[in-house]
Amino acid sequence: MARPKSDAPRIQAHISGQSVVRLDGHDYYLGKHGSPEAHARYAVLLSEYQKNGCKLPTGFDSKELGERANAMFGPQNKIVETHQADKPLQIKHLAEAYRVFIAKRYAESQSELHRLSQVCDELSQFDGELLIADYGPRALQQQRQRWIDSGSARVYVNRLMNCTRRMFRWGVAQELVSESTWTRLRSVDALRCGQTEAPETNAVIPVPIDAVRKTAVELSPVLKSMLVVHVATGMRPSE
Repeated sequence: MARPKSDAPRIQAHISGQSVVRLDGHDYYLGKHGSPEAHARYAVLLSEYQKNGCKLPTGFDSKELGERANAMFGPQNKIVETHQADKPLQIKHLAEAYRVFIAKRYAESQSELHRLSQVCDELSQFDGELLIADYGPRALQQQRQRWIDSGSARVYVNRLMNCTRRMFRWGVAQELVSESTWTRLRSVDALRCGQTEAPETNAVIPVPIDAVRKTAVELSPVLKSMLVVHVATGMRPSE
């Protein structure tokens, strides 16, 4: 059984900083959340919605919200502009929304949280005002070059690139980013060894076996047994 329509849909805060209300399957942006302008526009929308049997009348034009709100409160109490504050989402909005998500998701992994937070910080700093829909492969390559110029190693730059694409993939799932925008970012190749000015990291070499034996003496029986298995098989701790 279908849920009956609410006669007073709730006004909510949007990540863009605006108030938003969903009517007839459409989102209406009302201005700065909590402001008199937003409440005035909401009152106009709700009045039209309720008078028309819990749906907006045919031909309703949201661009007239400001004028109707002013008419409702009278010219002596004019509080809103004559246009609706319906701004598209920008990179800074996506970054802030993602920051809230990763703070909970990676609370137990500080290294991963640090990397993802770095991506949020730098995208907000350099491309925060850019519309999400306008962030493409060229913008991602420019950010990659900033990481290279800062002296980051090739492997770490590739990791930050993947973190950036993960943020946009999350945005697709939250309906903040179009799938085409995320797909375009995937076209940017990873940096290859010997084909970039980004430095290489030092090779990871095994710990001398004598150091392993000396360490084993100080371990508990369980940890010592685990160490023996690792040395004999080459298994990772997670395996």
